[in-house]
Amino acid sequence: MLGQRYDAMMLIIGERLNVFASKKVRTALEAKDENVILEIARDQLAQGAQYLDVHAEGWDDMKWMLETVQKSGAAICLDSPDPDVIRKGLSMPNVKFINSLAGGRLDCFKEA
Repeated sequence: MLGQRYDAMMLIIGERLNVFASKKVRTALEAKDENVILEIARDQLAQGAQYLDVHAEGWDDMKWMLETVQKSGAAICLDSPDPDVIRKGLSMPNVKFINSLAGGRLDCFKEA
């Protein structure tokens, strides 16, 4: 690590696309308002986010959020309390990794 630039070691994740933490995002999701979601996504990218964390609960909501956020051109990471939503989301374009999984549920991803 010695001699590397500090900014090359830091990963900036925009965390504002969270239906549980943001009434604005929750309302936009319920109304399927792409403009609001894209505004939030683009604002985070303009502020330096390298990835956008998308946090939703059910698959239908997550799928819509992912499809919408992808229109911003952002690289995406996933966040959901539901392991099945995470599994499905990992197959979507621009989804790069899991940002968090509720309750330490990594056991859900062990090979059978």
